[in-house]
Amino acid sequence: MKVPLLTAVLLLPVPAAAATVREARIAIAMSPKACEVTSRFAVDTATPGILYHTLMLDRGGRPPVFSIVGAVAGRPEIIGRVARLPISLIGAGRNEYTVRYQVGSPAARDTCPLLVPVAATDGLDRAVTIAVAAPAGAQRLPGDFPAFQWSGTHGRVTLGHVPSFVRVPHAVAGTELTWRDTIDPRRVIDVAAIVTLACASLVWAMVRRARA
Repeated sequence: MKVPLLTAVLLLPVPAAAATVREARIAIAMSPKACEVTSRFAVDTATPGILYHTLMLDRGGRPPVFSIVGAVAGRPEIIGRVARLPISLIGAGRNEYTVRYQVGSPAARDTCPLLVPVAATDGLDRAVTIAVAAPAGAQRLPGDFPAFQWSGTHGRVTLGHVPSFVRVPHAVAGTELTWRDTIDPRRVIDVAAIVTLACASLVWAMVRRARA
């Protein structure tokens, strides 16, 4: 039986060097038990083919149901704790498509995994925009990743790449917080670095004075 040429081409993976993510717009809606993600990608490719996308999974977790508009997706496969989703890009040049999915897990209160195309961005433009909405009435806590610009419960950030996850620590109304919940890890690291530098400078000064 003869296989149409286009079908045969679509069965071949797109080399990473032949595809470039020109733009990604990602919208995330978080809830106490799940996060809903809508990712819109614009990918340039030299030839038609399959571009793989990866999604981190919880231990023992299964991939979510993906809804794709503008492209054709195959069945995701699990490799360790990563789901690999093949999406067929049917033409050379610009391919634009949207992927929607929902992830529910014990960690979904703070962390949401993102679908990442196995292709590089151009490295020049900050063409990846991520918008996240924390649950209404939730209290945001320190330690968000990446560092979002916030307006109420809505955050936004522009990056040069697609991260594998976002983290938005928050507490729903009525949650009892501990002192650990209110500590910003970034500030702790900054303070630790300053203290280390100060101690090293003091030791250096003491050694130099002793040798004088």
